[in-house]
Amino acid sequence: HSNAKSEGINRVIKLVARNAFGFRNAENQRLRTRCVTTRQARRHLRTVQL
Repeated sequence: HSNAKSEGINRVIKLVARNAFGFRNAENQRLRTRCVTTRQARRHLRTVQL
């Protein structure tokens, strides 16, 4: 088994945290992180399955 999926999500969370640094409201930063890590938000990153 591989932990690649969880490592990928952790990488995205850290990236968003760096980009969202300076949000005045911590709740907005949390919501931004949740939005980016949902499957629907990342749908465009998946490859087309034939």
